[in-house]
Amino acid sequence: MAENDGKKGFVLYLDYAQHLDQLTDAEAGQLLRAIFSHEDPDKPEPTLQPGAVSMAYSFIRAQLDRDRQKYEEKCERLRQNGSKGGRPKKANAEIENQEEPKETKRFSKKPTKPDTETETVTDTDTETETEKTVYTPPAEPDGDNAKKEPLQDRRFDEFWKLYPKKVGKQAAKNSWKRIKPNAELFERILAAVQKAKNSAQWTRNNGQYIPNPATWLNQGRWDDELEPAAASGSTAPQGSGQKFDAGRYLKEKLASFEEG
Repeated sequence: MAENDGKKGFVLYLDYAQHLDQLTDAEAGQLLRAIFSHEDPDKPEPTLQPGAVSMAYSFIRAQLDRDRQKYEEKCERLRQNGSKGGRPKKANAEIENQEEPKETKRFSKKPTKPDTETETVTDTDTETETEKTVYTPPAEPDGDNAKKEPLQDRRFDEFWKLYPKKVGKQAAKNSWKRIKPNAELFERILAAVQKAKNSAQWTRNNGQYIPNPATWLNQGRWDDELEPAAASGSTAPQGSGQKFDAGRYLKEKLASFEEG
């Protein structure tokens, strides 16, 4: 063993206790002295008489030699690394080799302008312009090609024309949409309005007691039984010189709806 290897100690393993338990105190002391003599480079290798102490020492010495060999190999690697200048400094090298972060191009979406034929969208990052055509649907045609009015709206218009008191039209229309009268009920409503127009209640004091159309619809007043007006009262619609035929009027209106 080298005298200047710098090694200041050695390892005693707990497994050695099984050897010491087989020895007396005097033999254990003799074993301990032999171990220190083996590890001390200034002392000669101990000579022991054959027996329990010599056997225990042989086992321990083999482990001490293996530990010594590992230690010396480690020291040799360190010396070789030192002669080559040690390990390279990776930290600075990695920093120097790092590339500058690339600038990412963000997608910029401009809000579209409504009701225009074309618009130009500009991307701020790429500084390019792209023309995008916005489809504008054509206006609905007028006249014969126009979209037909819904059935319930046409039925309400007929009711409104016939009803003598023209107040609260929007409220009456909302009530009509809630009722959604079918063909049979629609016929009953028109007949009831025409009959009520000739009643004593509706003709009294120039129609003072005619209910509002929305109220009349909400209360289902087409089922009312009203007293007819006096014989001298008008029985024809305003502006008509002939007697009003309610049945014929309703049939004509229903026929027009069916054709529409």
